[in-house]
Amino acid sequence: MKESLNIVITGARSGIGLRLTQLMIDSGHHVAAGVRKPTEASDLKKINSDLLWVHELDVTSDESCDKFAKALKLNHVDILINNAGIYIQNDDRTTAQTSVQTLLTTFNTNCAGPLRVTAALLPLLKKSNASKIINITSKMGSIADNSSGGSTAYRVSKTALNMLTKSMALEFPETTVICIHPGWVKTAMGGSSAPLTVDQSAGGIIKLALSAGRDKSGQFLNYDGQKLPW
Repeated sequence: MKESLNIVITGARSGIGLRLTQLMIDSGHHVAAGVRKPTEASDLKKINSDLLWVHELDVTSDESCDKFAKALKLNHVDILINNAGIYIQNDDRTTAQTSVQTLLTTFNTNCAGPLRVTAALLPLLKKSNASKIINITSKMGSIADNSSGGSTAYRVSKTALNMLTKSMALEFPETTVICIHPGWVKTAMGGSSAPLTVDQSAGGIIKLALSAGRDKSGQFLNYDGQKLPW
């Protein structure tokens, strides 16, 4: 009989986070879904399952992250998927056009957010026999891949998240820590011209999250498992 895992997914209200939640539940795993406004998570609430718990979570708030961790009725967490993220498109173009406030706001969600959530859940992750931390990043955070500039705040925040992932992998040797680029996906953030469906991206992420072993820890991977340049 397949083991049922305890999984935490942030940013689960819509898009990739919502699909990750559904797929994990379909596979028989328990999912604690974190969303900023549970009352507005109508699609998430349509997942009628005893395996799902929905909790309020604002990753930009220390207090909210601590409250979220205390609200979980779990004796351990096997997989944490730090999926919550933002891209302020109208104020995130060239370096000269990007305001410091946009940079700080983006960084607070995309890098400091995963740090807050991980710190709050670390005691529960340490109680798992094989814990994993999956940070949803972006190829736009790859320094080697940046050939056009632009999207300054988003790029900087994801580059920082990649470094955070590497440091976590070194500092938490008992935990598998990887960062995954979900691809360019048809979501509210990715837009309708994106080549990947949510199902394609989420399916790849799930496969990696469930199969990745310690040999993958500290790596920057594409949703299909391909290793990406830092």
